[in-house]
Amino acid sequence: MKNIATTLVPAFATLALFSCENPADKTTDAKVTEAAPAAATAGTKYVLGESSTVGFTGSKVTGSHDGGFKTVTGFFTVGADDSVSGGTIDIDVNSVFSDDEKLTE
Repeated sequence: MKNIATTLVPAFATLALFSCENPADKTTDAKVTEAAPAAATAGTKYVLGESSTVGFTGSKVTGSHDGGFKTVTGFFTVGADDSVSGGTIDIDVNSVFSDDEKLTE
């Protein structure tokens, strides 16, 4: 019995040392670089400006109200397959309007 104990204790100690090794210590660090500019997207670019508005219709059981925003700026691109890509649209919520003065307030 003594021979088994003297054989197993060093074996378990050796196993414990190797099993505590961190595999991440053997890897290389990731390289961080600046992002590459996005490739130009083929399609039609739409630019929103002074003459642009965003409209909406709010519906309820007894009727509906039309409204929108008068100050909208930005751009987006529509591809040949009608996919929308890229762009930024900014809407000034203080430029809201509707067909009901109380609703606009």
